[in-house]
Amino acid sequence: MKKLILKIFFLLSIAANVDAGILTHKFETREFGNIEKTDKDIVILMHGIYGKLKDLSYIEKKLEENGYSGVSIQYPTTKDDIQTMAKKYIEPEIMKKVEILNKINEKREKENKRKLKINFVVHSMGSVVLRHELQKNILKDLGKVVFISPPSHGSSIADNFLTEMLNPVLGKAVKQIKTKEDSFVNKLDEPCYECYVMVGNKTNNPLYSLMIKGNDDGMVPVQSAKLKNCKFKIIDGKSHTSILKSDEVVQEILKYFGN
Repeated sequence: MKKLILKIFFLLSIAANVDAGILTHKFETREFGNIEKTDKDIVILMHGIYGKLKDLSYIEKKLEENGYSGVSIQYPTTKDDIQTMAKKYIEPEIMKKVEILNKINEKREKENKRKLKINFVVHSMGSVVLRHELQKNILKDLGKVVFISPPSHGSSIADNFLTEMLNPVLGKAVKQIKTKEDSFVNKLDEPCYECYVMVGNKTNNPLYSLMIKGNDDGMVPVQSAKLKNCKFKIIDGKSHTSILKSDEVVQEILKYFGN
């Protein structure tokens, strides 16, 4: 009974924050580095549910310091389902970068330089949005994808009956990341491109962890973050959000991108 009361209290507090606009953000983008002069693959950054630009600012800063350029996308996550988010906010930004990259690669080809590609670093539910987008629209110049703290096979938090009750407030996307076999996330294909999953193993929210089976990072189960065709690493002692400020994660990204 005590656990149920705690769950109710916490979910209601989240609903209050969303309703007050605290977890709702407008669409905007932030460029970093110099795409026109870069000699490294372009990187697109995407946050998770209720996220905003600052969530990946540390990773963005470190990428720029190491010569990378690209864009960080902030998109609303409470109004639309995942398919609509991808179509309205993510796909247009990817296409803009594809157009720029095509021009850059035309020039590089004349100079006998290697073609540049588009890499991604995405957090949490952003991984589901991106997996849907890349399954729907194959990128000819897709490079490598880093999924940080992804609910690859759903999260038990989305299964909670209170989450269903609060769906109009929490957003349409929440019910799409349930753990049941026929949920949206579990119907997505396994990635057919180079990818790397990193997830923490320290909870930052004991109340949420009450709803998650097995070891978790405070939001998603550690083991179910795995994807069949992706490299996998547990970042010890990091939670669902603190992992975004991890130097170990930054070094893994740089090494994976071939820095």
